Amino acid sequence: MKENLKVIVSSKSEQKIKAVHSAFQHYFSDKVVSVFGVAAPSGINEQPVGHEETKLGALQRMQASEKQGMTYDYLVGLENGIIKV
Repeated sequence: MKENLKVIVSSKSEQKIKAVHSAFQHYFSDKVVSVFGVAAPSGINEQPVGHEETKLGALQRMQASEKQGMTYDYLVGLENGIIKV
């Protein structure tokens, strides 16, 4: 029987949840991967610009998710941002 792996994503976006599930299932193919999305505020601008603001938003989403008291094996914070190149 395969071991279960519980992953929390700090977003309710189906696209983000599916992307995280796909990545974890690829790297943990010997486990049953379950991914759950939770609403978590980023605490930054609605459309972050630059690496720093985008990374801060992802970190703050993770921290907000962690405060919800759920158990997990991995916690993933995702933030969309605009990066100037």
